[in-house]
Amino acid sequence: VNAELINLTRFTEPNLPEGQAQYWVRAVDLAGNESAPSNTVLLNFDRTPPVAQLFRPSDGERVRGVVSIVGTAYSQSDFKEYRISAEPVNPPGAAAELRRSPLAVEAQSLAEWSTLGLAEEAPRIRTKTSV
Repeated sequence: VNAELINLTRFTEPNLPEGQAQYWVRAVDLAGNESAPSNTVLLNFDRTPPVAQLFRPSDGERVRGVVSIVGTAYSQSDFKEYRISAEPVNPPGAAAELRRSPLAVEAQSLAEWSTLGLAEEAPRIRTKTSV
């Protein structure tokens, strides 16, 4: 990584490309004696964000009954989770989590949402997906 001596206990390597990099350490004493390399550590650097996209319901669509929220929440190799929340917009209110899942989904149902308990003129709802 660096052929010159670093006199720090912390090293930041800026602008690493996506992919794998291996690291090892050599120590040098005040007399200039250099140690053998340490064990090698292989690290994976992921700079690609996951895909989060909603297909249904569409923006501004009025919904009623049981609604299937369809979309994509996906990352090829390091997916953690997705969350679907409903948030009253007018009047504003706290978001309610509808579903959280550790399973990646591509163009399929992310959650089922029952609006049956809501009044006929219910607040507009915003659906958020975070991955």
